[in-house]
Amino acid sequence: MNHILTYQKLFGLLAITASSLSLNGQTTIFNDTFDVGTSPTVGDDAGDPNDTAWTTANDVSISVDTGNQLGSGNSLDGNVSGSLNLTSTIFSTQTLSSVGDSLSISFDYAYQASAGNTEYIPAFGLYDSSIDEGYYGRLDNTSLRIFQEDDSASGYLAGSDSTSDLVTVFASNYSYGGQEVRFGLTLTRTAIDEVTIAMSIVDPVDSGNNVSFSGVDSTGALIAFDTFALRSRSTDFYMDNVTLEYTAVPEPGAFALIAGSLALFAIMIRRRQ
Repeated sequence: MNHILTYQKLFGLLAITASSLSLNGQTTIFNDTFDVGTSPTVGDDAGDPNDTAWTTANDVSISVDTGNQLGSGNSLDGNVSGSLNLTSTIFSTQTLSSVGDSLSISFDYAYQASAGNTEYIPAFGLYDSSIDEGYYGRLDNTSLRIFQEDDSASGYLAGSDSTSDLVTVFASNYSYGGQEVRFGLTLTRTAIDEVTIAMSIVDPVDSGNNVSFSGVDSTGALIAFDTFALRSRSTDFYMDNVTLEYTAVPEPGAFALIAGSLALFAIMIRRRQ
């Protein structure tokens, strides 16, 4: 009987340790599909635990479109009336506390009509709640770029102009007129004072059209974020399947704990034999 109790305690210790490791792994902050519930809204719907609330500023109004604009199901419909529009959502503050921690946003997107040559469609990023500090990617038909937003100034970090292969591939395949793509932006703390920002554009039909590039901020790197924001210049858009994920590197002590627990378990078994 005592043997059984001892093993139960050891298994309990292993379970607690394993649980602590999983909590330090990947966490979905939200995954808004605009589909859950009988009447989904752009708010934080009570029946959807992965939902988030969306707000707007200036020249844009948003609603839920039920017309299967992006694959199947509903999507967020952005009706843009001017260039200063902003669509955003606030989430609990996520901090890149340790080297290796990352925060990633991804979403399906399509513009509803062809855009002019000077438009950027879209600019999107992760910021603080004032949207004064953060990182964002910007796409137009002449460039793909990553910036740091720091108070009133924007610092260019990486990207390419119209002569690059990246822009040539993207512009020639999507032609800025209704093609669905999946955008992604991942922030990873790669050193104590350094954050790497990676932007991706994925074609759900032809992977040969996919584009990705990255930049590094090693001067005043930002590590805390609580807002995702998107600007679509003056072009109406659809957005869907917006997913924010945080990945934390387990602390070395957690690995040491589970290793010690396994060693203790092995010793106890050997002694009982």
